[in-house]
Amino acid sequence: MALALHHMYKPKKGTMTKPAKGQGEWSAVKKCIVFANCHGIPIRKYLASSVTFRQFYEGVEVPMIQVCNQATGIGDHLLSQCDLFIYMRTSDAFGPYLSTDYLLTRLPDHCIRISIGNAFFLSYYPQFIPDNKEPLFAYADQNVIRLLQAGVSKEMIMAILSAENYYSAPYLHAYHHDFMLNLRSREAGIDIPLADFIEQNYRRDHLFATICHPQFQIIRYLAMNILERLHISGQEIAHVVHDTDFIDLIHPIYPSVIKHLELRFVRPEDRIYTLGSEILTFPEYISRYVDYHAQAMRGS
Repeated sequence: MALALHHMYKPKKGTMTKPAKGQGEWSAVKKCIVFANCHGIPIRKYLASSVTFRQFYEGVEVPMIQVCNQATGIGDHLLSQCDLFIYMRTSDAFGPYLSTDYLLTRLPDHCIRISIGNAFFLSYYPQFIPDNKEPLFAYADQNVIRLLQAGVSKEMIMAILSAENYYSAPYLHAYHHDFMLNLRSREAGIDIPLADFIEQNYRRDHLFATICHPQFQIIRYLAMNILERLHISGQEIAHVVHDTDFIDLIHPIYPSVIKHLELRFVRPEDRIYTLGSEILTFPEYISRYVDYHAQAMRGS
Protein backbone atom coordinates (compact mmCIF):
# COMPACT_ATOMS: atom_id res chain seq x y z
CA MET A 1 0.00 0.00 0.00
CA ALA A 2 1.43 3.34 -1.00
CA LEU A 3 1.49 6.08 1.60
CA ALA A 4 -0.71 9.09 0.93
CA LEU A 5 2.10 11.50 1.48
CA HIS A 6 0.22 14.58 0.37
CA HIS A 7 -2.06 14.14 3.39
CA MET A 8 0.98 14.11 5.66
CA TYR A 9 2.70 17.31 4.67
CA LYS A 10 0.67 19.18 2.09
CA PRO A 11 0.49 22.90 2.90
CA LYS A 12 -2.84 24.65 3.20
CA LYS A 13 -4.46 25.55 -0.09
CA GLY A 14 -3.37 28.86 -1.44
CA THR A 15 -0.24 29.14 0.69
CA MET A 16 3.11 29.86 -0.89
CA THR A 17 6.49 28.76 0.33
CA LYS A 18 9.60 30.86 0.45
CA PRO A 19 12.34 29.50 -1.81
CA ALA A 20 15.85 28.78 -0.64
CA LYS A 21 18.22 31.69 -0.81
CA GLY A 22 19.25 32.45 -4.38
CA GLN A 23 16.24 30.74 -5.98
CA GLY A 24 14.26 33.90 -6.73
CA GLU A 25 10.88 35.09 -5.56
CA TRP A 26 8.08 33.18 -3.85
CA SER A 27 7.00 30.02 -5.65
CA ALA A 28 4.35 27.32 -5.30
CA VAL A 29 5.11 24.16 -3.35
CA LYS A 30 6.91 21.58 -5.49
CA LYS A 31 5.82 18.04 -6.29
CA CYS A 32 7.86 15.03 -5.15
CA ILE A 33 7.53 11.43 -6.30
CA VAL A 34 9.25 8.59 -4.44
CA PHE A 35 9.36 5.64 -6.84
CA ALA A 36 10.45 2.57 -4.91
CA ASN A 37 9.39 -0.80 -3.60
CA CYS A 38 8.04 -1.16 -0.04
CA HIS A 39 11.01 0.89 1.23
CA GLY A 40 9.41 3.98 -0.26
CA ILE A 41 6.73 4.11 2.44
CA PRO A 42 9.10 4.63 5.39
CA ILE A 43 11.37 6.87 3.29
CA ARG A 44 8.40 9.19 2.84
CA LYS A 45 7.78 9.19 6.57
CA TYR A 46 11.32 10.35 7.26
CA LEU A 47 11.23 13.04 4.61
CA ALA A 48 7.93 14.24 6.06
CA SER A 49 9.66 14.57 9.44
CA SER A 50 11.78 17.42 8.07
CA VAL A 51 10.13 20.80 8.62
CA THR A 52 12.17 22.37 5.83
CA PHE A 53 11.30 19.63 3.36
CA ARG A 54 7.60 20.07 4.10
CA GLN A 55 7.90 23.78 3.38
CA PHE A 56 9.05 23.16 -0.17
CA TYR A 57 7.64 19.81 -1.27
CA GLU A 58 4.38 17.91 -1.32
CA GLY A 59 4.26 14.23 -2.05
CA VAL A 60 2.47 12.75 -5.03
CA GLU A 61 1.05 9.35 -4.21
CA VAL A 62 2.14 6.54 -6.52
CA PRO A 63 1.96 2.76 -5.95
CA MET A 64 4.95 0.64 -5.04
CA ILE A 65 6.91 -0.70 -8.00
CA GLN A 66 5.56 -4.22 -7.50
CA VAL A 67 1.92 -3.16 -7.73
CA CYS A 68 2.12 -0.42 -10.35
CA ASN A 69 0.01 -0.93 -13.45
CA GLN A 70 2.50 -2.34 -15.94
CA ALA A 71 0.37 -1.27 -18.88
CA THR A 72 0.34 2.41 -17.92
CA GLY A 73 3.21 2.89 -15.47
CA ILE A 74 3.12 5.83 -13.06
CA GLY A 75 1.37 8.04 -15.57
CA ASP A 76 2.98 10.63 -17.82
CA HIS A 77 0.64 13.30 -16.45
CA LEU A 78 2.25 12.87 -13.00
CA LEU A 79 5.81 12.61 -14.29
CA SER A 80 5.48 15.73 -16.43
CA GLN A 81 4.62 17.81 -13.34
CA CYS A 82 7.28 16.33 -11.06
CA ASP A 83 9.90 18.62 -9.49
CA LEU A 84 11.73 16.00 -7.41
CA PHE A 85 11.99 12.35 -8.49
CA ILE A 86 13.53 9.97 -5.93
CA TYR A 87 13.87 6.51 -7.38
CA MET A 88 15.30 3.03 -7.26
CA ARG A 89 16.75 1.93 -10.58
CA THR A 90 14.56 -0.55 -12.42
CA SER A 91 14.94 -2.64 -15.55
CA ASP A 92 12.00 -3.50 -17.78
CA ALA A 93 11.22 -6.56 -15.64
CA PHE A 94 7.95 -4.90 -14.58
CA GLY A 95 7.23 -3.66 -18.08
CA PRO A 96 8.79 -0.91 -20.22
CA TYR A 97 6.75 1.90 -18.64
CA LEU A 98 8.24 1.20 -15.20
CA SER A 99 11.87 1.03 -16.32
CA THR A 100 14.30 3.76 -15.31
CA ASP A 101 15.19 4.34 -18.96
CA TYR A 102 11.59 5.25 -19.73
CA LEU A 103 10.69 7.14 -16.55
CA LEU A 104 13.62 9.55 -16.71
CA THR A 105 12.69 10.59 -20.24
CA ARG A 106 9.21 11.64 -19.11
CA LEU A 107 10.40 14.09 -16.45
CA PRO A 108 10.65 17.83 -17.14
CA ASP A 109 14.13 19.28 -17.56
CA HIS A 110 14.00 21.16 -14.26
CA CYS A 111 13.14 18.04 -12.24
CA ILE A 112 15.75 17.01 -9.66
CA ARG A 113 16.57 13.31 -9.96
CA ILE A 114 18.02 11.35 -7.02
CA SER A 115 18.73 7.61 -7.31
CA ILE A 116 18.92 5.51 -4.15
CA GLY A 117 20.23 2.04 -3.41
CA ASN A 118 17.85 -0.90 -3.27
CA ALA A 119 18.24 -2.07 0.31
CA PHE A 120 18.86 -5.79 0.68
CA PHE A 121 21.42 -7.86 2.59
CA LEU A 122 22.22 -11.57 2.44
CA SER A 123 24.98 -11.92 5.02
CA TYR A 124 22.69 -12.34 8.05
CA TYR A 125 20.73 -15.08 6.31
CA PRO A 126 22.86 -17.62 4.41
CA GLN A 127 20.20 -20.27 5.11
CA PHE A 128 17.61 -18.84 2.77
CA ILE A 129 16.78 -19.72 -0.79
CA PRO A 130 16.24 -16.22 -2.19
CA ASP A 131 13.09 -16.94 -4.18
CA ASN A 132 10.63 -15.02 -1.97
CA LYS A 133 7.86 -17.54 -2.58
CA GLU A 134 7.06 -18.92 0.87
CA PRO A 135 3.63 -17.52 1.84
CA LEU A 136 4.30 -17.59 5.59
CA PHE A 137 8.05 -17.13 6.01
CA ALA A 138 8.82 -15.39 2.68
CA TYR A 139 11.99 -17.43 2.17
CA ALA A 140 12.58 -21.16 2.45
CA ASP A 141 15.28 -22.38 4.87
CA GLN A 142 17.34 -24.72 2.70
CA ASN A 143 18.97 -26.38 5.72
CA VAL A 144 15.65 -27.31 7.32
CA ILE A 145 14.39 -28.71 4.02
CA ARG A 146 17.56 -30.70 3.36
CA LEU A 147 17.61 -32.22 6.85
CA LEU A 148 13.92 -33.11 6.71
CA GLN A 149 14.44 -34.80 3.36
CA ALA A 150 17.25 -36.81 4.95
CA GLY A 151 14.84 -38.04 7.64
CA VAL A 152 16.41 -36.13 10.55
CA SER A 153 14.12 -35.60 13.55
CA LYS A 154 12.81 -32.19 14.56
CA GLU A 155 14.79 -32.23 17.81
CA MET A 156 18.01 -33.10 16.01
CA ILE A 157 17.45 -30.43 13.34
CA MET A 158 17.04 -27.78 16.03
CA ALA A 159 20.21 -28.95 17.78
CA ILE A 160 22.23 -29.04 14.54
CA LEU A 161 21.21 -25.56 13.40
CA SER A 162 21.70 -24.08 16.87
CA ALA A 163 25.36 -25.14 16.94
CA GLU A 164 27.68 -22.14 17.06
CA ASN A 165 29.90 -23.66 14.37
CA TYR A 166 27.20 -24.88 11.98
CA TYR A 167 28.50 -22.36 9.46
CA SER A 168 32.27 -21.96 9.56
CA ALA A 169 34.01 -18.61 9.87
CA PRO A 170 35.78 -18.93 6.47
CA TYR A 171 32.50 -19.74 4.72
CA LEU A 172 30.63 -16.79 6.25
CA HIS A 173 33.46 -14.34 5.66
CA ALA A 174 33.67 -15.38 1.99
CA TYR A 175 29.87 -15.24 1.67
CA HIS A 176 29.80 -11.70 3.07
CA HIS A 177 32.77 -10.59 0.97
CA ASP A 178 31.19 -11.87 -2.24
CA PHE A 179 27.86 -10.25 -1.41
CA MET A 180 29.44 -6.86 -0.76
CA LEU A 181 31.40 -7.02 -4.02
CA ASN A 182 28.18 -7.75 -5.87
CA LEU A 183 26.33 -4.96 -4.06
CA ARG A 184 29.00 -2.38 -4.89
CA SER A 185 28.85 -3.45 -8.53
CA ARG A 186 25.06 -3.14 -8.61
CA GLU A 187 25.24 0.30 -7.01
CA ALA A 188 27.71 1.76 -9.50
CA GLY A 189 26.46 5.19 -10.53
CA ILE A 190 23.81 5.42 -7.79
CA ASP A 191 23.54 8.85 -6.16
CA ILE A 192 23.01 7.44 -2.66
CA PRO A 193 24.51 3.94 -2.42
CA LEU A 194 24.26 1.80 0.70
CA ALA A 195 27.30 -0.48 0.58
CA ASP A 196 29.62 1.65 2.73
CA PHE A 197 26.94 2.31 5.36
CA ILE A 198 26.10 -1.40 5.56
CA GLU A 199 29.75 -2.43 5.83
CA GLN A 200 30.39 0.06 8.61
CA ASN A 201 27.32 -0.79 10.67
CA TYR A 202 26.04 -4.32 10.08
CA ARG A 203 27.85 -5.75 13.11
CA ARG A 204 26.70 -3.07 15.55
CA ASP A 205 23.11 -2.56 14.37
CA HIS A 206 20.43 -4.97 13.25
CA LEU A 207 20.12 -3.40 9.80
CA PHE A 208 17.77 -5.89 8.14
CA ALA A 209 14.72 -7.73 9.46
CA THR A 210 14.72 -9.99 6.39
CA ILE A 211 16.84 -10.19 3.25
CA CYS A 212 14.95 -7.30 1.68
CA HIS A 213 13.33 -5.45 4.59
CA PRO A 214 15.66 -2.83 6.07
CA GLN A 215 15.36 -1.55 9.61
CA PHE A 216 15.00 2.14 10.43
CA GLN A 217 18.75 2.87 10.40
CA ILE A 218 18.93 2.17 6.65
CA ILE A 219 15.81 4.17 5.84
CA ARG A 220 16.89 7.15 7.93
CA TYR A 221 20.33 7.12 6.30
CA LEU A 222 18.75 7.28 2.85
CA ALA A 223 16.37 10.07 3.87
CA MET A 224 19.12 12.13 5.53
CA ASN A 225 21.24 11.91 2.39
CA ILE A 226 18.29 12.84 0.20
CA LEU A 227 17.84 15.97 2.32
CA GLU A 228 21.53 16.84 2.06
CA ARG A 229 21.33 16.64 -1.73
CA LEU A 230 18.50 19.16 -1.54
CA HIS A 231 20.68 21.45 0.61
CA ILE A 232 18.58 20.66 3.68
CA SER A 233 20.41 19.54 6.81
CA GLY A 234 20.02 15.83 7.41
CA GLN A 235 20.36 16.60 11.11
CA GLU A 236 16.74 17.72 11.07
CA ILE A 237 15.75 14.06 11.17
CA ALA A 238 18.85 12.49 12.76
CA HIS A 239 16.96 11.95 16.03
CA VAL A 240 13.79 10.58 14.40
CA VAL A 241 12.95 6.89 14.74
CA HIS A 242 10.08 5.36 12.78
CA ASP A 243 10.37 1.68 13.70
CA THR A 244 6.85 0.47 12.94
CA ASP A 245 7.59 -0.82 9.43
CA PHE A 246 8.59 -4.42 8.66
CA ILE A 247 8.29 -5.52 12.30
CA ASP A 248 5.86 -8.41 11.82
CA LEU A 249 8.46 -10.59 10.12
CA ILE A 250 11.97 -10.56 11.59
CA HIS A 251 13.89 -13.61 10.47
CA PRO A 252 16.17 -15.66 12.74
CA ILE A 253 19.93 -15.28 12.61
CA TYR A 254 21.83 -18.52 13.15
CA PRO A 255 24.05 -18.65 16.27
CA SER A 256 27.02 -19.52 14.03
CA VAL A 257 26.40 -16.34 12.02
CA ILE A 258 26.22 -14.30 15.22
CA LYS A 259 29.52 -15.76 16.37
CA HIS A 260 31.61 -15.67 13.21
CA LEU A 261 30.37 -12.33 11.84
CA GLU A 262 30.80 -10.91 15.36
CA LEU A 263 27.33 -9.42 15.52
CA ARG A 264 26.99 -7.25 18.60
CA PHE A 265 23.27 -6.46 18.57
CA VAL A 266 22.04 -9.97 19.32
CA ARG A 267 22.86 -13.06 21.38
CA PRO A 268 21.78 -16.61 20.45
CA GLU A 269 19.30 -16.75 23.34
CA ASP A 270 17.60 -13.41 22.65
CA ARG A 271 13.87 -13.16 21.96
CA ILE A 272 13.85 -10.68 19.06
CA TYR A 273 12.48 -12.55 16.04
CA THR A 274 8.88 -12.06 14.97
CA LEU A 275 6.21 -13.93 13.08
CA GLY A 276 3.08 -11.85 13.00
CA SER A 277 2.40 -10.71 16.55
CA GLU A 278 4.60 -13.38 18.14
CA ILE A 279 8.10 -12.62 19.42
CA LEU A 280 10.28 -15.72 19.31
CA THR A 281 13.70 -17.08 20.21
CA PHE A 282 15.87 -18.81 17.63
CA PRO A 283 14.84 -22.36 18.70
CA GLU A 284 11.17 -21.39 18.70
CA TYR A 285 11.44 -19.94 15.21
CA ILE A 286 13.28 -22.98 13.86
CA SER A 287 10.60 -25.18 15.43
CA ARG A 288 7.98 -23.30 13.39
CA TYR A 289 10.08 -23.69 10.26
CA VAL A 290 10.41 -27.43 10.76
CA ASP A 291 6.68 -27.90 11.35
CA TYR A 292 5.81 -25.76 8.34
CA HIS A 293 8.18 -27.44 5.90
CA ALA A 294 7.36 -30.92 7.22
CA GLN A 295 3.67 -30.30 6.58
CA ALA A 296 4.41 -28.92 3.11
CA MET A 297 6.46 -32.00 2.27
CA ARG A 298 3.69 -34.34 3.45
CA GLY A 299 1.17 -32.48 1.34
CA SER A 300 3.28 -32.55 -1.82
